[in-house]
Amino acid sequence: MATVIEYQIQGLDKLQAAFRRAGEAAQRPRALMLQLDQVMKNQVSRTFSAKRDPITGAPWQSTRRGGEILRDTGRLFRSIVAASPRVTDDSVIIGTNLPYASSHQEGMVITPQGATMLAIPLSKSAKRSQFARRWWNQNESKKPFIRKTRGGKLFIFTSQRGALTAHFLLLKSATIPQRRFIGIGNEYAAEIEQKTVAFMAGKIGGQSQ
Repeated sequence: MATVIEYQIQGLDKLQAAFRRAGEAAQRPRALMLQLDQVMKNQVSRTFSAKRDPITGAPWQSTRRGGEILRDTGRLFRSIVAASPRVTDDSVIIGTNLPYASSHQEGMVITPQGATMLAIPLSKSAKRSQFARRWWNQNESKKPFIRKTRGGKLFIFTSQRGALTAHFLLLKSATIPQRRFIGIGNEYAAEIEQKTVAFMAGKIGGQSQ
């Protein structure tokens, strides 16, 4: 006569309820998205402090002496970390609407439009006027002139009592190097994974996250 062995699983209803909670959480993880928003904003803060690409770890390239790279005014940084996230049940978006942000995030080569050269304002009066032609017209009495320096660069100068003041740097093109400030590298991907696992574990265990 054959022997029949029976197994009875206890607590199957609890297991099914746990999986049901996990399924519901996976469909509407808004609370998790809010946690991930903070993870990404923390990443942006660390990136600006370290001045390094968040994905590759490469240091940001500086194009001039003095000043903080991407933080002379702090406007770009604040526009990201202080902004309200766009959160849905299955996504979170952070970013900035500043028009010049993408040129730093992606890098860019700027060429003159409707002119032969780019004019980069240097002096306070040049920055107020913004455009070299406008500035020149406003300052004709100061007899501005263009001169090439020993380094081969062209500037618009004025001279007063033998002292030269450079107002604009003239360039055929200008390159803005890529200085990525938003991106998910291995370190932050691991943190996002940990947050997600903890969130789902809490839901399976019946905890409120």
